[in-house]
Amino acid sequence: MLLYSAEDPGEHALLGGLGEVVAATGGRVQVRRHVTGAAWEGRQGAWGGEWGPVGQEHLGRALEELQEGGESATAFVCGPPAMADSTAEKLAGLGLPPERIRLERWW
Repeated sequence: MLLYSAEDPGEHALLGGLGEVVAATGGRVQVRRHVTGAAWEGRQGAWGGEWGPVGQEHLGRALEELQEGGESATAFVCGPPAMADSTAEKLAGLGLPPERIRLERWW
């Protein structure tokens, strides 16, 4: 499951390839898009995702769904250092062991 966040829907790169992965796995891989730009609040239907940053509620829901399906989760978190570190802390708070949280901090 990919929780994918950007300020604007147009910043979600590689959606075509990600759609191919979803199709090739029969939906086993999922992509959930989030947009954080204020101009998109309340306009989720215009682009097919959720407004606001990926938060603890979203992470918890994703982990629960993976566990219900018998999957063990490993999180790969990529983004600016403050966001990546905050997300890692939330995942750890939800019970994901630190060795199953991978970080890539950029810019």
